[in-house]
Amino acid sequence: MTAIRARVATWLLLTVAVVSSTGCASWALSTGGPLDRAADHTTSQIQTMRLVTTAGCRSPAPRPMLETVLTDSRSVLRETAGDVEREPLSNPRRDPLLTLIDRARRLLDEEFAAVRAGDCAQLRRIESDLTALVDRIEHWEGE
Repeated sequence: MTAIRARVATWLLLTVAVVSSTGCASWALSTGGPLDRAADHTTSQIQTMRLVTTAGCRSPAPRPMLETVLTDSRSVLRETAGDVEREPLSNPRRDPLLTLIDRARRLLDEEFAAVRAGDCAQLRRIESDLTALVDRIEHWEGE
């Protein structure tokens, strides 16, 4: 019975991650200006990445599925960075947001490696870094 519960929990977790990675789970995506929407997209991907850190520490971890979710997040973060880069250089909020998106992309690369290696300790550290990054984005949004 425990194995069934673990599989159901993993399936639900991955379903939420996939929905989040498509942007469907963020109701705020259609509000605000382009930079605010980019921040929302980034936060959504970070939340997805946090779910992957949790699923990556389960035994057995569904690594191929997790890698697929991370690949989707990588694509969204790349597109989001491109959207922000097209904003005017004169916008004082542009470069700080790009820095935050770049940090998310670096953490995603680290997470990919940790998922492939099955390194739960590294995944927990990454989850902590992702939580801190969400706080930094929320601070950016408040500026």
